[in-house]
Amino acid sequence: MEMRIITLIFFSLMMNSCISKKEVSNDIELKIQNEIVRNNGMLTMLIINNTQCNYYLPILNSPEVKNGNLCCPPKRIVFFPLYVYI
Repeated sequence: MEMRIITLIFFSLMMNSCISKKEVSNDIELKIQNEIVRNNGMLTMLIINNTQCNYYLPILNSPEVKNGNLCCPPKRIVFFPLYVYI
């Protein structure tokens, strides 16, 4: 289950990081800080932005939350949701 979530987050980052540029970007790095990932355990990820663009990560408690704009600054350049299951 965690690998599916990690893959989904990675895909979201890669697909949404280049919406304004219309190209594939290699400037976003995802690093998992945990050596062991367990079911229902905490996962620490390091997201590194090596570009000059600002990326905003609204953290939503569930995918059912529709109003993600409340979590973002009004002048966002690129944004993508990061879902956290509690």
